[in-house]
Amino acid sequence: MELGGGSAQGPTAPASEAPPIVELEDIWRSFGGVRALKGVSLTIRGGEVLGLVGENGAGKSTLVKILTGVLEPDRGRVLVDGQPQRISNPRAARQFGIAATYQEPVVFPDLDVAENVFAGRQPTQRGVIAWGEIYAETAMALDELGIQLDPDRPVYQLGIADRQMIEIARSLSVRRTGTDPRRTDCRAFQPGDRQVVRPTRLASIAGSSAGVH
Repeated sequence: MELGGGSAQGPTAPASEAPPIVELEDIWRSFGGVRALKGVSLTIRGGEVLGLVGENGAGKSTLVKILTGVLEPDRGRVLVDGQPQRISNPRAARQFGIAATYQEPVVFPDLDVAENVFAGRQPTQRGVIAWGEIYAETAMALDELGIQLDPDRPVYQLGIADRQMIEIARSLSVRRTGTDPRRTDCRAFQPGDRQVVRPTRLASIAGSSAGVH
């Protein structure tokens, strides 16, 4: 199956709303002879929660992977703040504050919360890891999410829901090294997933279908 036929956006936004943060226009993507996306457009505004719904194989995860730089479209374009951009890899996506958080969290149980949030991208000062900055920024991200977690708490002590929130905090924290303080968290989840994200400037996409990875 394919996701296509025009716009994947929600109800018409009031004219007073801010311009879109991210737009996907006329996106096409095929894998060999299988067409996953056919002319799909999507508009994302700050503070929105969008539902991306479809059967298995409809193209939901393909669309999210294009937005987050895992895949590139065959046709179409991605705009960030109204400007066309090539998002060729996840690192490029993070430069625009775009990251994905999936249902199954990828965390390191033997590290603490802050170490997981900044895994692989620790800030340094004169060649030394800036631990004070890491713990301070993690505390700020957790506070934005309204999560009562100590940044120095070992992750092996946490349940699956808290581990998912660590992943979302990781996505929020990319704004510290990106080019824009606004963030888009693209989050794929399964039926029954009930996490709530509260930051007013966080835009979220949720795909509610099995096998969305």
